[in-house]
Amino acid sequence: MVRDLSAVFSFAGRRGIVLSNPCEKAAVRKTDNQKTRFLTLEEMKRLGEACDALETEGLNRKGIDIARLWALTGALRQEIAALRWAGIDFGRGLLTLDDSKTGKSVRPLGAAAIALLKSIPRDPESEFVFPAESGEGHFQGMKGIWRKIIEKAELTDVTPHTLRHTLASLAISSGEAMALTGAILGHANPRSTAIYAHIQHEPSRAAADRVSSMIAAAMAGQVAKVDELRSLE
Repeated sequence: MVRDLSAVFSFAGRRGIVLSNPCEKAAVRKTDNQKTRFLTLEEMKRLGEACDALETEGLNRKGIDIARLWALTGALRQEIAALRWAGIDFGRGLLTLDDSKTGKSVRPLGAAAIALLKSIPRDPESEFVFPAESGEGHFQGMKGIWRKIIEKAELTDVTPHTLRHTLASLAISSGEAMALTGAILGHANPRSTAIYAHIQHEPSRAAADRVSSMIAAAMAGQVAKVDELRSLE
C-alpha cells in the first residue's frame, strides 16, 4: 500500500499538484520477503545494448528476441517462449494466451512489441513464434542465453521476472492506472478481475503503447525520449 501511495504522490509531484512525497519519510516494517528488484533507465539501456551486441556477435536471435519481448510486454517466461502465431492479433494489437498462469488471458500489445514480432521470420513448419532448434515444440535454450545477456549488461540479481517488475513500476510511476497496468500484465485476482472486466481493449492497448515505447526508448539509450514520453502522460 505504501509503494502504491508513493507512486501516486510521485506522479502528483511531477504534475506540480503537491510539493513533496510524504511516503518517502514513512517508517515501513517489512512483512514479507517479496523481491521488488526492477531495472533503472541506465540498466535498461545496458540490457538493450547487450542484446544488440550479442546479436551482432552471432548469439541465437530467438533467445535475444524472447528477452526483448519479456521487457516490452511484461509477460511471464513461458508465455513468450511458448508463444504461438495464432495467439497474435496484429490488426487489433492483442495477444491471446489460452494457457496462461491465470487461464485464458487477452493482453494488449504495445507498438514496440508488435514491431518486433513483425520482424521475426516465420517457420512454415511450426506454429510457434520461437520454434525449437530441432524436433517439435518451442525454443528451450533461454537459461544459457539469459545468463550471457545479463553478464554482458553487467547486471546482478536480475531474472526474467525482474523485467515484469520493471514494466509495472515504470507504468505506475508514469501515471498509468492500476487497472490498465494489470490488464497489460494479465493479472487476475479477486479484487481486480471485476475492474478488468469493464475495460475495453482500446484504452489498455493505448497504455501498452505508452509503456512499451518508454521501455524501447530506455533499451535504446534514449533517456531524454523516456522523459518526453512521461511528460505526455
